[in-house]
Amino acid sequence: MSASNNRTRPAEYGWAGGDQPGELVFAHAAPQIVAEKITEIIQRMAQGKVDVRALAESKTPAGRYCAETKEQAFFVKVSARPGEPSLEKAITKFLESHEIAVAPLLIAGETLVSKHFSYRIDVQPFIPGTHFSGSLDELAIVADALRKCYDALREFPEALQVRAIASARYASLAMVRDKIADAMKRDDFSIFAEQENWARTNTGWLREMAREFSPEFQNLPEAQCLHGQVHPANVLFADGRAVLLDFEESVKTFAPRSWDIAYFVQRFCLRGENPSARFAAVREAYGEPFPQLSMMMRQSAWLSIATLVQQRADGIVAPAAEWEKFVQLERQAVAFADMLDSK
Repeated sequence: MSASNNRTRPAEYGWAGGDQPGELVFAHAAPQIVAEKITEIIQRMAQGKVDVRALAESKTPAGRYCAETKEQAFFVKVSARPGEPSLEKAITKFLESHEIAVAPLLIAGETLVSKHFSYRIDVQPFIPGTHFSGSLDELAIVADALRKCYDALREFPEALQVRAIASARYASLAMVRDKIADAMKRDDFSIFAEQENWARTNTGWLREMAREFSPEFQNLPEAQCLHGQVHPANVLFADGRAVLLDFEESVKTFAPRSWDIAYFVQRFCLRGENPSARFAAVREAYGEPFPQLSMMMRQSAWLSIATLVQQRADGIVAPAAEWEKFVQLERQAVAFADMLDSK
């Protein structure tokens, strides 16, 4: 779909603040078509009346929902992103079998069609927990959980399938990088559509990205399966453990552990007060040699911009603030490079 196609839709976020979660309060009415479909799915697993509530109001079916019967509660995710549901389910099942705290997928990839768009529905157990409070103890719990998760994923039996999907994705994003480089040379910013002014303002930054973005992460030493997107919205704290959520990125990420650790440190440690103390707590709790992180953080920001360009060509429109966020994250990685790359 070209950028000029009229069938566009807004980018999809689990939380209004992107990767910064709000309160876990499911207090909104679910759209009727969603409530009916979720009820149908839940009644295959549990008897009785199903009460479906939404985490936030939405103009589309996409969103997060709580579905409760008299005896059980389920977390339901409705997304316009098709992903690889069977592979995601396999990863969560594998990690659960290795005693890694995850939210397993009970049902993955059910389909709901609304207004010409197809939505994917996943069902998980509802985990009563809390999001990151900012404490150093919680940082240590996440760091330890991630190390154990990575150790387990080294033996994931479908790793080659993940590597193939990731390789295709990285090759596609390398092509986007080259299109950006060509756009800079020709002074033609049409690939950015409504974000043309943003692109012109950030021409120097985009030129740097075109020179240095190298997404062949699957070929780097010690590349493996990972979580892929360790931010505060994807971790719950329950019963003294860090529960890892949302393995959508896992099925298309194959890279060294530094990819995940960089994502984790940037989203958990560099926000708020005293980043050096937070970073030190993570390094100590991880318990193994810590990789240098600044360049991987920069690569992550560039990958996100390439993804936004690619999504826009597919008719998915992200707000200007989302584009600017990744410029700021890349610059943040440069500003903290001495700490991030210390031995």
